[in-house]
Amino acid sequence: MVAVPDVEAAQQGKAKVTKAKAQAKAKKSKYSSKAKSKSKKHARAGSRKFVAKPVMTPLRAVSYDKSWHDADLNLRSAAVLVVDQKTGEALYSKNVDVPTAIASITKLMTAMVTLDAELDLNEEIVIGSEDVDRLKGTGSRLALGTRLTREELLHLALIASENRAAAALSRAYPGGRGAFVAAMNRKARELGMKDSHFIDGT
Repeated sequence: MVAVPDVEAAQQGKAKVTKAKAQAKAKKSKYSSKAKSKSKKHARAGSRKFVAKPVMTPLRAVSYDKSWHDADLNLRSAAVLVVDQKTGEALYSKNVDVPTAIASITKLMTAMVTLDAELDLNEEIVIGSEDVDRLKGTGSRLALGTRLTREELLHLALIASENRAAAALSRAYPGGRGAFVAAMNRKARELGMKDSHFIDGT
């Protein structure tokens, strides 16, 4: 007995194998495309520049309690004064009459007196040895001989709390440093700062 091959079955089997291979190839191509797309996406994200934007969060209003006047709030601050902006009433105070050193807040007065004099802000002033602060623990990044405009010195005094900048501003005032300090104390009295006394511009 001679076996006759089933040609039709063989062809169907071959077709199934071919179809399976095609499906496997398509599936592989699909995953490859996804991987490439994902890789490109990450590459774009890596080269993307991000900008931080500030988020403004409104503060909740706090009602004033009359008991604050006599309350012991256990604050660490040596001196405190809380004032109602509408009425000017002092809501809370602590050691408000005790003389306290204001340190570099002095430079605010230096700036006000300089601006009140309406001097040329573009005038160049040279940092000299007379502008060097000899107090222990103080320093400066302005080298002797540095030339800066009056406006630049104001910026350095207010933003960087630069002592030599403030000292140079007071020295370059009409009448010199003595006249500048006198103007500072006059300005203080005009502002109602009767218990304040300045001895220099730093």
